[in-house]
Amino acid sequence: VEIMIRRKKVHPWMRLALIVSALIAAGYIIIFFIFGFLINLAFSVRDGVDGNTSATTTQKDGPLVLLDPTLDDVHYATNTATIVVHGTAMAETTVNLLVNGAKRDSRRSSFEGEFSFDVMLAEGENTLRVSSKDSDSKQTLQSRNYSVVYLDAPPELTVDGFEDGKTVDKPDFIVQGKTDKEVFIQINNAPVVVRADGSFSTTITLKEGDNMVSVVATDVAGNETKQEAKIVYKK
Repeated sequence: VEIMIRRKKVHPWMRLALIVSALIAAGYIIIFFIFGFLINLAFSVRDGVDGNTSATTTQKDGPLVLLDPTLDDVHYATNTATIVVHGTAMAETTVNLLVNGAKRDSRRSSFEGEFSFDVMLAEGENTLRVSSKDSDSKQTLQSRNYSVVYLDAPPELTVDGFEDGKTVDKPDFIVQGKTDKEVFIQINNAPVVVRADGSFSTTITLKEGDNMVSVVATDVAGNETKQEAKIVYKK
């Protein structure tokens, strides 16, 4: 019995499809190996950085950098006799407070190096400074000087021709006078230039009838002196 086997003819497009599929599969395999290589490389780099960081930390644990003590946010002027100052120094060291060159108090800084003092001020300008001593090197560390002005009295204020109930016949009214140095002047809430000698002068416009005029002098410590007068404008 003769058996005839027919070989089925493969279409060219099917061959092309098989080739493309094989190439795609090979591409996925290559990508998989590249991805694995990159992951291993990343872990190796990280281990190297960790090692270098540890070495750097060990090196830094050697010599200790000494830091001078400092005071934080010290205001130039105040109208309060007692203020609280905060600062930083070397951790767990004794910090000395000096006011006008004399030692006033001592405190031990915290583990974070923080400290604070209650400071009683003398009237006028006060110079504050803090110092500490390193326990290992015995070296004394000093801060810079900080100036604090304590003013408990309100500023002087004189306004010329400022009489309550005064009647004028012109709308332009001159307000002038004198105050202390380093004092701010406001007339009806508007700032006015104060000269070096403390004198000031400005012109305001009155409305017909009664006009309330206020003059406020404020020093650098926040103390105020206020004068008010009713000025009557009649045509």
